[in-house]
Amino acid sequence: MAVTTTVLQIEAVTKTYGATPALEAFSLDVRRGEFLGLLGPNGAGKSTLMLILSGFLRPDAGKIVFGWEGGEDLAKARRRLGVVPQEIALYDDLPARTNLRIFGELQGLRGSALREAVEDGLKRARLEDRARHPVKELSGGMKRRLNLAAALLHRPEILLCDEPTVGVDPQARQVIYQTLEELRAEGMTILYTTHYMEEARRLCDRVAIIDLGRLLALGTVSELLEMLPFEEEMLLRKGSLTPGALEGLLGPYGNLDDAGEHLAFRPRAGCPLSKVFSLLEEAGIPSRGVTLRQPDLETLFLHLTGHQLRE
Repeated sequence: MAVTTTVLQIEAVTKTYGATPALEAFSLDVRRGEFLGLLGPNGAGKSTLMLILSGFLRPDAGKIVFGWEGGEDLAKARRRLGVVPQEIALYDDLPARTNLRIFGELQGLRGSALREAVEDGLKRARLEDRARHPVKELSGGMKRRLNLAAALLHRPEILLCDEPTVGVDPQARQVIYQTLEELRAEGMTILYTTHYMEEARRLCDRVAIIDLGRLLALGTVSELLEMLPFEEEMLLRKGSLTPGALEGLLGPYGNLDDAGEHLAFRPRAGCPLSKVFSLLEEAGIPSRGVTLRQPDLETLFLHLTGHQLRE
């Protein structure tokens, strides 16, 4: 198989647990050197896909092909993967440096190559000063950073990251972001699952929106937002008018959804906002109770699925 710009092809992969589908004929091409995000809520099928790609699960149907020589031989191809699992996979009683040495040896590294990889891993994780500390003495964020470093020791061609920032503090999250951005700049292909819209916006070249095991949309953030039938939305502070009353007032001009402390009104194409403001003013809703905002990926997810991203 000749080397192409496509480094990973996922073709109609299906996986069910009993009667529950986790993935339904899921297809996706990953380009060489890109940072591709899988954005979806818990239970969308993201982790199932990662387990299949890394060889821990077998799909019920479908095909996976890696875009290098011998890419159809999955056992050999997976040696060129790095896997950052959602659950931390480290030896708690052993020091950070020893953990990296063990994982490096499992990847076939020996001698000076192993020593250099371990020291580079500690540097990437910003843990040089904690190298001799047992993992159980490290903070959650430090463990996440070490978990990432362990996946990079053999310089994989594709890095699979399954929600690597879950439960970490803001400082550790920034270190992980910076490490991933450095890897992208170095040309590494990264497939990254998340249910945080801000991560997808910051890190990803393209975003695949997934829910209930199906691919709903794929593209850059700008391309995805162009799928929305509106360019901006109005947040209405909940007050004297009930959602039902506002629906009756604004329904002919767009869609109204509950957004927590606010109601989100999305005008239909061609609807002048001046008309909406006039209606609200006549209804006694002051302009200070209205906020205009640009839609984001979470808005798109709600539009595509009818429910919030984090549900």
